[in-house]
Amino acid sequence: NHKYVINHIIKGETKNKPILFNSWEGTFMDFDTKKITNYMDVAKSIETELFVLDDGWFSTRNDDLHGLGDWKINQNKIELKKVVDYCHNLGMKFGIWIEPEMVNIDTDIFKNENIISHPDLEKRYQRNQIVLDFSNYEIVDNVLEQITSSLKGIEINYIKYDMNRFLGDIYSLNTKQGEIFHKYVLGVYRFMDGMLKAFPKILFENCASGGGRFDLGMLYFSPQIWTSDETDPVRRLYIQYGTSFGYPLQSMGSHVSKALGTYESKAIIAFFGTYGYEMNPLSLSDADKELLIKYNDLYHKYHEDVIDNGTFYRLISPFEFKYCSFMCVNKNKDTAFVMFHSLRKVTGMYRFLKLKGLIKNAVYEIDGEEYSGDYLMNVWINLSYFIEQNNTKLFIV
Repeated sequence: NHKYVINHIIKGETKNKPILFNSWEGTFMDFDTKKITNYMDVAKSIETELFVLDDGWFSTRNDDLHGLGDWKINQNKIELKKVVDYCHNLGMKFGIWIEPEMVNIDTDIFKNENIISHPDLEKRYQRNQIVLDFSNYEIVDNVLEQITSSLKGIEINYIKYDMNRFLGDIYSLNTKQGEIFHKYVLGVYRFMDGMLKAFPKILFENCASGGGRFDLGMLYFSPQIWTSDETDPVRRLYIQYGTSFGYPLQSMGSHVSKALGTYESKAIIAFFGTYGYEMNPLSLSDADKELLIKYNDLYHKYHEDVIDNGTFYRLISPFEFKYCSFMCVNKNKDTAFVMFHSLRKVTGMYRFLKLKGLIKNAVYEIDGEEYSGDYLMNVWINLSYFIEQNNTKLFIV
């Protein structure tokens, strides 16, 4: 139940969450101070409120072969304090990426007694990294001290906590077999609790992509989780639709990215989540910027009332039909957002969309036309006439 999760699991400030811009899909690890401040300028021009510097700001981290486990700022690559101050002077908040449980072979902390792996077996790397032994709380505290010391004195407003591989080759030189998984998760909670104590005012976002960690335990520490690195809008329909069976929309990290599809479709689908951006901002045309500003305005006007705190309804399942639709209705039932996406055009197929959760005798306006709540919930409109294949439409009721 969404309301149960919101009221009893998620803690911390969940209101007025800023629209974020993440650097990852635009620059990956290839950046310097000038490139990031240029990105910030454009991010600000489309009314972004939080800029996130993703992977690559620390140690020798210019690719995924190096640097994980050594959390010293790479001052030769990025003047982090200068970048953060620049961001705040633009009127945006600042966020940063970490992946504390992982290690590359070239770091000091990479030792057999510090990792999850049998010392007599070949190491099993994924993404060129292996898992630190967080069942050993000395390791947890070591990494926690590294990160908090490096970021001390820098005003951080958001942290993206990543995990880009699952646990494998389960063996610890510090913990008995059979106890590793349990103690490991307690170590993760210990780390997150320590980060929240060190940065009590941050917005914490966990990342589910590699570790598959979209769960209530993580939502206790962070009010939102990056739902998936897959940002193609069609695939996102399935991901967000399926995730909604267990978790509220306000917990689902969702971004408009450079993936396939129009910015219109991506913005509409991402709107049914936390909402943000992830692309090279320098590639945006004036028309793109105008469109994204339009959705930013909608976000500020409606998102908290309708999406974050409204009631979510799954109208049409993409798993069962050639199209998909879902909607949110606010508490007063006087405003609703309805998303419809045509996955595949089928000649002669009638797609009358029936809404839910409205007031039967109330009058609602959609695109200048008035309808009763009763009509919208029992008849409404044949969308197959004007929604082309792979197109998305947002109706504001």
